[in-house]
Amino acid sequence: MSKTSTQTRRKKNQTNAFDQLAEITSNLWWTWQPQLAPLFQSLNPRAYESSNQNPIVALRTCKAARRRALEADPQFVQSVGRAHRELREYLRARTWYAKTHRTQANANVAYFCMEYAVHESLPLYAGGLGVLAGDHLKSASDLGLPFVAVGIYWKRGYGRQRINSAGKQVSGEQLIKPEDTPFSEVRKSGGRPWRLRLAMGSNRVTVRAWRADVGRVPLY
Repeated sequence: MSKTSTQTRRKKNQTNAFDQLAEITSNLWWTWQPQLAPLFQSLNPRAYESSNQNPIVALRTCKAARRRALEADPQFVQSVGRAHRELREYLRARTWYAKTHRTQANANVAYFCMEYAVHESLPLYAGGLGVLAGDHLKSASDLGLPFVAVGIYWKRGYGRQRINSAGKQVSGEQLIKPEDTPFSEVRKSGGRPWRLRLAMGSNRVTVRAWRADVGRVPLY
């Protein structure tokens, strides 16, 4: 095999590996796949840990030199490819619900909650209710239940507490940056952002919507 063809094949593998990583991190399925943590951490260990183990941040901040080194690592490329296949196979698999409730294939269950604790890097929660709701979505995904989850996209997430030099407890809010999450704004077929206008008392309220996928379950 010529040097040129080898380089071409390697370049194709490199591109695929990082494209596959982008697809993996865009679905919150990874949040209950602990075996993927070392893979994400290898992208940018410092950014990964400082962002509460957020693979989207680690991927976005992976420097060019580190990226080239990972692209040349066959084990890394194989690990990414294996995780990508597992995600796609998971999404295509025939689920418990599909097998046992074939006559209700088109049914949907609307699941409403004020908070969802899917992962600590996405602080849209404050306590036990959010943890329970997040686990419900993961279980619903595994079982193939036709859930459609609806909540609130809080701009500021779960507070973080620390002890200052005077020994006093200090609380601070976390600003949730859209680019650090798998959420994307819901758009109409023509590409325009979806809007819903409602009357609330004497005011008019405009609702915008974002979506993230928790395995098979859409979260709005």
